Amino acid sequence: MPAYRKCRNAPEKPDELSKAGWPTPSRPFDLVERTKYNFLKNMKSNIHLALDKTKPKKAKKGVEEKVPENCALFIATEFPELQRKALEILRRFEFDASNKIQGDYVTAFKEAFDKKQNGLAMKFASFVLKEAEVIGKEEALALVSPFDEKELLERNRAFVFENFPVKNRVIKMKTDTDIEKSETVRESAEPGKPATMFF
Repeated sequence: MPAYRKCRNAPEKPDELSKAGWPTPSRPFDLVERTKYNFLKNMKSNIHLALDKTKPKKAKKGVEEKVPENCALFIATEFPELQRKALEILRRFEFDASNKIQGDYVTAFKEAFDKKQNGLAMKFASFVLKEAEVIGKEEALALVSPFDEKELLERNRAFVFENFPVKNRVIKMKTDTDIEKSETVRESAEPGKPATMFF
């Protein structure tokens, strides 16, 4: 009760509190805004994880760890043909309330891809379907990002690179070829999942 009495604008009678309804949101749920938030949060975590992978497994005593001088993030606006085709197939199926796919998508993949491609497509589909159960079908199966990823990252540099020790950070498109030996990294970039390179 003492804590209740300290609440600002609390009803004079505690009984009135039990009659009050749940607060109403100031605006409708916005899927794009949630996607932006998840994108920035994941990107902040991923660049630190990527940096950790550059460190030697066993650090030598008395030897200071070297931090790369440069970091590049590569943004992709569309999926490679195989992944795009896989997403288009998955989008044809219904999903239940738990965002689990309904129907025989495995047979659909076998009919759409040759044996070699099917293995790659199924691996990609398995990852996407698990992601759909967490973040929802619409976000996980999106063929393109619903926002400008490069612009969003540039605008939120302070948040994304907070406590990040690499001094020079650049944000580029997958098609930018001015950084040497970046082809393999650039090719791994997908919409919603920028690729990180240190050099």
